[in-house]
Amino acid sequence: MKKTNDNEQEEMTLKGWLYFGLFLALCCLVIAIAYALTQIVFGGWLLDLFGVS
Repeated sequence: MKKTNDNEQEEMTLKGWLYFGLFLALCCLVIAIAYALTQIVFGGWLLDLFGVS
């Protein structure tokens, strides 16, 4: 009985990590899109501000 419970617990943990990874990937994607949009909208003034270009 205890063994099946442990397996369920482990499965839940793996699923939790999977969702956490997906959440992080989604956040990175949103940040990348927002950054790209600001670059397009403001004509890259952020890069000029930091003296990159």
